[in-house]
Amino acid sequence: NREILFQEALRQQLHLADEEIKKRLILEVAAFDPDYDLDTGVTSDEDELLSIALAIGLHKNDLLIRKRLIQQMVLNAYESVGDSLPDDQVLLENYQQVINNNDLASIPPFEQVRETLLDNWRREQQTLALEQMMGELREVYQVRSPVNENSSESKNG
Repeated sequence: NREILFQEALRQQLHLADEEIKKRLILEVAAFDPDYDLDTGVTSDEDELLSIALAIGLHKNDLLIRKRLIQQMVLNAYESVGDSLPDDQVLLENYQQVINNNDLASIPPFEQVRETLLDNWRREQQTLALEQMMGELREVYQVRSPVNENSSESKNG
């Protein structure tokens, strides 16, 4: 999953939009630039250094860059949920399910757990958005889900 997210981030060129990533790539190449000033961090041509870094694939092999791009993809999925919130009726239904599955004496009143229910709902929506994005990306990159591979192996084996 991480590799798929990383490949998609590269396809979307997120590494070119992230100033921290660009700075890191420039610094990695700048160490070999004779015009690089260690004290000020100024170099002859940062655009040229960035081009060199990209040409030799530094952005593909740097673990911190990979991690940052993957995090950006996850955040993009989470942000796709937006600020929409369920109405209290949906929260009340969720609350009622909790009551039905637990001892009534241990469940606080709805008003006291409303924010917790909202937080849980947001997390569920974010997880669903990420799962949907991953499903779409698996199709694009033609990768099977490990769960699907295991279930088909057990049927065939």
